[in-house]
Amino acid sequence: MERMNQVYGEKARITTDLKKNEAIFKSIFAQCEDLVYRQLSLGKNKDVKAVAVFTEPTIGNMQLHSSALGQTLAFLGNMERHEVLSRFRYNSLGLLDVAEFSTWEDAVYGFLSGDILLMVDGYDKVLKIPDKGYPGLGVIKAETEKGARGSLESFSDSVKTNAALLRKRIRTPELKIKQFKVGVRSNTLGYIAYMDGIVKPGLVENIQEALERYRIDRVTDSGVMEQLMERSWRSPFPQIQSTKSPSLAAEELLEGRCVVMIDNSPEVLLLPTAYQNYLIAADDAYSNYQIVSFVRILRYLAAFCAMAFPGIYVLAATYENQLLPTGLLLSFAEAEKNTPFSALIQVFFMEVSFELLREAGLRMPGSMGNAIGIVGGLIIGQAAVEAGLISPIVVIVVAFTALCSFSIPGEEITLSFRIMKFFFLFVAGLLGLFGFFLTLLGLVAHLASLTSMGQPYLQPVSSALRKPMRKSIVRGRFARKENQVRLRREKENEEK
Repeated sequence: MERMNQVYGEKARITTDLKKNEAIFKSIFAQCEDLVYRQLSLGKNKDVKAVAVFTEPTIGNMQLHSSALGQTLAFLGNMERHEVLSRFRYNSLGLLDVAEFSTWEDAVYGFLSGDILLMVDGYDKVLKIPDKGYPGLGVIKAETEKGARGSLESFSDSVKTNAALLRKRIRTPELKIKQFKVGVRSNTLGYIAYMDGIVKPGLVENIQEALERYRIDRVTDSGVMEQLMERSWRSPFPQIQSTKSPSLAAEELLEGRCVVMIDNSPEVLLLPTAYQNYLIAADDAYSNYQIVSFVRILRYLAAFCAMAFPGIYVLAATYENQLLPTGLLLSFAEAEKNTPFSALIQVFFMEVSFELLREAGLRMPGSMGNAIGIVGGLIIGQAAVEAGLISPIVVIVVAFTALCSFSIPGEEITLSFRIMKFFFLFVAGLLGLFGFFLTLLGLVAHLASLTSMGQPYLQPVSSALRKPMRKSIVRGRFARKENQVRLRREKENEEK
């Protein structure tokens, strides 16, 4: 694009001379040998010359029954020259998604979207004819963010497909989608989705400003935009939530949040974000409110234990023995008697080993990854206990901490808990009870200082609509009396 702008200017217009247009296009895409140029002769007398340009993987075959370009050629095959040019001039090709470009800047970007570009002699515009586009996985089954109920669909690599998945779930013109481009060289397509009348005033403008804050050469994934849009980049806690679940994204749109989608990325961003959003699963809306409330309480306890439980064990075993019952204290002493290392070193060794196993399991292919995480943990833990390097209680502490981290729905916040786990561990092991509570106080103060798109990080998660399901720890039931009154009033207003 920069080469084109330097040589021809940003607003260089397309001419009626086919040879000149083809020469300009080839100079823009110099040394791009993956492009295919096909010389065509259109019309009844084959007197209308044209050139079709495409990349081989983005187009199917040229058969008339399956290719949009083939159908276009067949449509123009029995027309005189003036009729062919008239069809182009008035966009009467019989195809719904034909786009016309009058400048090279627009034409090049349209071509790079994965469709066919058609240049016609005597016509001062370039046509983009749709075909199958770039290869992609399409809509696949969700492998992460699993739940007991709900849709199993996952977002795909195509931003247009992802927008269609949201339209499929929210069938109202109030769902608005704004398009943008990021990346000076990558020219990555993106969408901002929001519900008109529900979204907080000014939020969409704040997101657009955040997207335009940095000028970067490429954006290849939504994770790049997530890092650029975060204000407190030194914080280990994420200020932007991501998800692969269209069901969760649709639920959050109806709560007044915005969804940012980036092409070539199966994760979408949910804005703004609060701490409680990471502890709410997509299928919470589909289960009994009493069960969901109980599970949410467990998640909050698990979130605390995922950060602080190793530090609490080291604190109790090293400094504050009076916190433990006598029987349990004697068991700790018996287990620690034959180990050469302190409780801090033992827990640190096992936590590092478990983190390495988790990373290895993530990188190993197929089912082997799951096996190495489980079997490797058992083998290392058992071998370390038999060798007398660590006590059996340390293995229990590390396993329980891992279990707590796995029970949290938000994967990004889990990574933050894994970092804070080591911080609590060393502070409790070196400074005792005072250091532990000082760290806990600092953590709460840090979370209270964070914001997401100008919204407090620790704010209660409430809906912009008066919905029957509160997004708090204790979820409300759908059939509440207040909700019945609201629905009755809405029905009366519609009838009026």
